[in-house]
Amino acid sequence: MVSAGVCFAGKGRLHFVDEKAEVDLHYYLTHLTRKLTEDTRALMASAFIFQQDCAPAHTARRARVT
Repeated sequence: MVSAGVCFAGKGRLHFVDEKAEVDLHYYLTHLTRKLTEDTRALMASAFIFQQDCAPAHTARRARVT
C-alpha cells in the first residue's frame, strides 16, 4: 500500500506502508499524517486544506485536522 498527496502546486512523495502494517488510527497518526503534511507544507508554504477520504483511520475524531 502507498500513500501520497497531490495538489495544484505539485505532488508529494510516495510513502510506502509497511508490508505487515494495519493502517489503523495509531499508524495513520504516527507514520502517515506527519509525512503528508510535511510534503504539503513544502509545496504550499502558506495556508492549505488537508482533505482525506472516508477510510476508518481518517474519520476517527483524533485524526481530524483543524
